[in-house]
Amino acid sequence: MENEVFEEASHLQHHIEQISENLKYLESQIQELEDFLSNIDFFDKSQEKEMFSSLGKGVHVKSELKSRDLYIEVGAGVIVKKNSQEAKKIIESQIKKLKEARLELLSHLESHQAQLEEFLENKINKV
Repeated sequence: MENEVFEEASHLQHHIEQISENLKYLESQIQELEDFLSNIDFFDKSQEKEMFSSLGKGVHVKSELKSRDLYIEVGAGVIVKKNSQEAKKIIESQIKKLKEARLELLSHLESHQAQLEEFLENKINKV
């Protein structure tokens, strides 16, 4: 009987930890996209004609800006041209979806925490 109680409590605790990890990941993704929005705003306001462009893995090249168009990868290696306002709308939509997912995860987290508390209270009261 004690093993079953321990296993059930352990199972609920494991779910709580998984949800918490997923929440941390979502928070970092939301923050990254919000930072990206700020960068686009800075890019829009800047009158600079030269910039450093990332090649990846911390490597940059100094480049001359010939256009204000942005090229966005939309999946499967497909790249589309967008202006900054269109790009911001895409990013804002992604942020909105991530925030909705965060709310859903928070709801699941609260539910699992309540289940664990109730489960433990019931088992303690039976002892």
